[in-house]
Amino acid sequence: MSDGDAIRRKVTAVKAGDGVRLTVRRDDPPIAASPRGTVVALHGIQSHGGWYRRSSAAIAASGWRALWPDRRGSGWSEHATGDADRLIDDVERLLDDPALVSPPVVLLGVSWGAKLATAVAVRRPVAGLAWVNPGLFSRFTPSAPARLASRLLPGDLEVPIPLNDPALFTDDPARRAMIAADPHARRTADMTLLRATTELDRRLAARTGRLDMPLLVQLAGRDQIVDNRRTRDRAETLAADVTVREYADARHTLEFSAAADDAAADLVAWLGRLRADARGPDGRGGRDDRPQ
Repeated sequence: MSDGDAIRRKVTAVKAGDGVRLTVRRDDPPIAASPRGTVVALHGIQSHGGWYRRSSAAIAASGWRALWPDRRGSGWSEHATGDADRLIDDVERLLDDPALVSPPVVLLGVSWGAKLATAVAVRRPVAGLAWVNPGLFSRFTPSAPARLASRLLPGDLEVPIPLNDPALFTDDPARRAMIAADPHARRTADMTLLRATTELDRRLAARTGRLDMPLLVQLAGRDQIVDNRRTRDRAETLAADVTVREYADARHTLEFSAAADDAAADLVAWLGRLRADARGPDGRGGRDDRPQ
């Protein structure tokens, strides 16, 4: 598939509630008619939306709009910090933008982004939630002393992200070189982001009820970052309608594996069975401001 021939690709910017400029990479279907819906995809802690051009193109080619906002401090977005509620608000403001988001809406979280996507889905019913090599249970979770330190140290103090070996992400030498050289990849995390991570983990752990939406889980069989068993177990308790796909030979980033096309096809097939009227009269759902 040719990016230029098959889809319409744009980059736009939106302003967060505190005025921070956030970049959104947008892929529209090739046909000018209204999209079937919108997939809002949240990237991992180190990556940005530019890593996922292949799966984004597949989503758009199937008739859905694909939006990949670069999280604040990541990719092309303004370098600014934000706690868990600020990160959630960034996503919710994008969901409320009628110029960008057409219902039904699906939230997709890649790696660390699955934490944020799930936190948003708990507050706001959407048509579906997808986890792609989700980092909900990471083998690189900070220790208890490190989490305590993150609460005590200045919020803008930065430390290295312990995922700087590209071999963790892919077996492809070219992709490893790309990751190593990427000037927009995030190599460090500030204390505020670490605190936000701990808070998102706490909210997921505290969630007892089931989400009233389908959940797709895509796992890399040779993932050295994610605990796949714990992820499967949590998915089964979190949602009643769960679809799990595991790609045996893939490392953490499915996008950079030999299974990339299969994973994209499985995602598109799952999107195809979601009903436009699944959640609310407009397929968008409303904000739920009950305490988490």
